[in-house]
Amino acid sequence: MQTNDTIRPYVLTIAGYDGSSGAGLTADIKTMEQIGVYGLSVCTAITVQHESVFKTVKWIDIDLIKQQIILLIRKYPIDFCKIGLVENEQILQTIIHLLTDNCPDVKIVLDPVFSASAGFNFDYNLGYNDYQNILNKIYLLTPNAHELAQIGEDSKDLMLTAKKLMQYCNVLYKGGHNENQKGTDILFEGSNIHILEPKEQIYYEKHGSGCVLSAALVSYLALGCELLDASKSAKDYISSFLISNDRLLGYHFLK
Repeated sequence: MQTNDTIRPYVLTIAGYDGSSGAGLTADIKTMEQIGVYGLSVCTAITVQHESVFKTVKWIDIDLIKQQIILLIRKYPIDFCKIGLVENEQILQTIIHLLTDNCPDVKIVLDPVFSASAGFNFDYNLGYNDYQNILNKIYLLTPNAHELAQIGEDSKDLMLTAKKLMQYCNVLYKGGHNENQKGTDILFEGSNIHILEPKEQIYYEKHGSGCVLSAALVSYLALGCELLDASKSAKDYISSFLISNDRLLGYHFLK
C-alpha cells in the first residue's frame, strides 16, 4: 500500500448533519478529502432528512458548539473555515467572534443557509443590516440568488445587493438559482467583478450543491490558491459533481 507523507492543511467546517451525506458536514468532508485537505468538523444541528424529504431539525446548544470549536483550535492550526447552517444571528456572531479571537488569521467562508433543498425553511433570515455586523470579520460570502434576495430584501436587483455587500467582504454570487444566467457565478473581489461561466451545457440538480461548492472553494484556498483561482477550481469541482449522475445525490471525484 502506498502512502503519502505530505502534511495536508487543516480546514474546519461548522455546519449541520445530513444523514444522506448529500449536504452539510459529511458532504463537506468528502469534498475536502478529494481535493487534498484534512477536514475537521463541528456540528451545529442534527437534521432528519434525505435528498428529497426534510422532517425536522434539532439545534445543538451554543455551549456545546463552542466546546467543539475550542477543543479543535487548541489542537490544530485553523487558518481556513467554512460556516454553513446555524440557528440564528446570535449563534453565528458567537461562532465568528470565537474563531477570530483565537485564530486571528483565519479566513472564514460563510455559506448562508436559509432553507433545505428538500423543501424546509429554517427560522433564520438575516437582512442586510444584520450582515453588516459580521461581514468585516469574514473573507467570503457565498449566497445563491434566493439567499442574496433575502439578505438584500430586494429580489429585483441582486447585483446591486452584491455590490453593497462587497464593501465589507468578498462575495461569490452562486448561479445555480440565477434564472437570467443559469450556472454563471459572479465573484465580487475587492473592486473587481469576475464572471465565471459554466463549462458544461447539461447539469443535473443535486442536493447539497451549495455546500459542496463552498467546501471546495475553502479547500483550494487552504492549498494556497488566490481567491479567483480557488473559485475557478471550485467551479470545476462542482461541475463534475453536478454531471456525475442524473440523481439528486452526486458523486465526488476530481477530473
